[in-house]
Amino acid sequence: QSPRITDPDVLLLAFLLARQRVVVSLLLSGNSITSVGSKTLASAFTTCSGIHTLDLSHNLIDDTAVRYLVQAGSSCLYSVKLSHNRIGDSVMGTLCDVLQKKNCRIVELDLSFNSITDRGSMSILPAAQGGGSLKRLSLAGNQLQSKGGKVWAKLLEEQRKAPKEKRYIYTLTELNLNLNPLNHDVHTELLASVHKGAPGKELSALGTAPDPSSLDGGFVKTRPETGFLILHAAGFVINVDLYDSAATAADPFG
Repeated sequence: QSPRITDPDVLLLAFLLARQRVVVSLLLSGNSITSVGSKTLASAFTTCSGIHTLDLSHNLIDDTAVRYLVQAGSSCLYSVKLSHNRIGDSVMGTLCDVLQKKNCRIVELDLSFNSITDRGSMSILPAAQGGGSLKRLSLAGNQLQSKGGKVWAKLLEEQRKAPKEKRYIYTLTELNLNLNPLNHDVHTELLASVHKGAPGKELSALGTAPDPSSLDGGFVKTRPETGFLILHAAGFVINVDLYDSAATAADPFG
């Protein structure tokens, strides 16, 4: 088994990064980096601003570490992957504030398999409707329940109903809520939020197909140029054109 990178090792890494002009991706998944190492790593973004992808999944990253990383790297990072760590609710408000700043470039944020509850998910939600940079957000495998799921369903419904001239404020194109403890009523609201505008059509008539990869929760993907959306929820996949109210069967393996 390969030795894991720890906080002292990050000191050397930051030293090397300061002497590199071109570093695009920093892939540090599966190590033992904590908030101490994250603070050291964050300092490297000031000297190596070409880093666009940061992967710290499967580490020991907590809320304090996230604050260091996103506040220092938001103006250069495009993709931040922090799945399978120790992230909770307290940092979500800070994340939302950073994501809404004009100089923030973060497009993709993966927070899956942490300890985020309804409170945390609702704290970050404004970043998906404020015209910021965020397009892809994963909250899969956390602790979102009925309250949090309903708030996201409401956001999707607002996006579907938004007039053309106001669609630009809804920046989110991909939302992953899989493997959260969402109940049947929330699943129903998620499904309804994306197709309620289709008159006379019931769920059974929407061409739904079983989705073997969706064990729980939901997965939403939209393409802003067409308004096309794919929702994975309650074991089904539905393709919807948000603005033409069309619904067809999706490829469950696509």
